[in-house]
Amino acid sequence: MKKIAALLFLLASSGIVSAETKTVTATVSDFQRGFIETVQDYSTQYEAAPNELKKSSVAKKRMDAFAKLQGDPRKIADWYGTIQKLGTNGDGDAFVTIRLLVDNITVSTWNNSFSDAGSNTLIKNGTPAYEALSEMAEGNVVKFSGALGKVKNVSEKGKMTEPDFLFKFSKVEKVGDSTTQ
Repeated sequence: MKKIAALLFLLASSGIVSAETKTVTATVSDFQRGFIETVQDYSTQYEAAPNELKKSSVAKKRMDAFAKLQGDPRKIADWYGTIQKLGTNGDGDAFVTIRLLVDNITVSTWNNSFSDAGSNTLIKNGTPAYEALSEMAEGNVVKFSGALGKVKNVSEKGKMTEPDFLFKFSKVEKVGDSTTQ
């Protein structure tokens, strides 16, 4: 929790510093902050639960807590994260994974057309989001918008401790080269 507080403070207060020592001011939304804190809180509770039944109860409570957050998961605007993985599938469409300010939470597209059928998260070649991503690299800090989907992890433990949420990106903008500079 201290790590998230430090990262949120860094983004909200002093901005992100890029390789050119350019400072970018960024404000993390209450919705993103609440989302991350909810995942972190219930991840800790899940790990501390003494048995599978208690763990499953914690998982259900997290779903209830998500429903109480102020914000629409279908209309995410201006969230921040770091590109963890970036590439293209066999059709030339882009897939991307973005880590959200803490090590254990990611949002991502599917990485292949078969899995993406019905979700339409792959970023089509030639779209503004694709063109923007083509100028970026893994490790870049980005501001992004789109629609949050279900957790992609198969196991309950993965969903609770290292969740990877399906995300349909509508906009991605580079705001810094990395969080380590």
